[in-house]
Amino acid sequence: MVLIKSISGVRGTINGTNKPHLSDDEIVKCIKQFVFWIIQDKRPHDITVVIGRDGRISGEHIVNLVNATLINLGVNVLYLDLTTTPSVQIAIINENCAAGIMVSASHNPSNWNGLKLLNSKGEFLSKTEGEEVFSFSLNTAHKTDYTGSIRTMNYLDQHISSILRLDEVDTQGVEKRAFKIVIDGINSSGGVYVPYLLHKMGAS
Repeated sequence: MVLIKSISGVRGTINGTNKPHLSDDEIVKCIKQFVFWIIQDKRPHDITVVIGRDGRISGEHIVNLVNATLINLGVNVLYLDLTTTPSVQIAIINENCAAGIMVSASHNPSNWNGLKLLNSKGEFLSKTEGEEVFSFSLNTAHKTDYTGSIRTMNYLDQHISSILRLDEVDTQGVEKRAFKIVIDGINSSGGVYVPYLLHKMGAS
């Protein structure tokens, strides 16, 4: 069993029993530390955190746990469901959110998952920020009488539109070439986002 904490958040193996791993208790602890670090002197019901997940089988269970923890702490959730890490980053900025969490373990095997922690700028935490989060004492936890809300949004169009607006993206040139492209989306959000992007660029 493995559990790793770094500037990108926390990740580890799941379904463990005794040694450190990404257990439900560890997830809840990490979310609480992150939230209390975010709010500091703010009221939790005044902030919104963007949540997304990749296609891992364990993702839905972890997302449900994350969302429930945030709502119970009085924090509002903007849930993107199956999405990409850059989509969460874009949504943080566009929707004026306080932070974001992407449930993903990136390149790690299927028996892994993790929480990628993002600040208000849509960036991964710095080394200093990460150390502050994971050392935040839950004994100084903020208490609230509020219950947060959850709003679901599909950020596919917003993300792809932002790519197509880039000067470097020549949609007309791609469309003229009439490319036919095969995509291996590795059973995750890439299998949704990449074909959609290519279709919008005129490829098939």
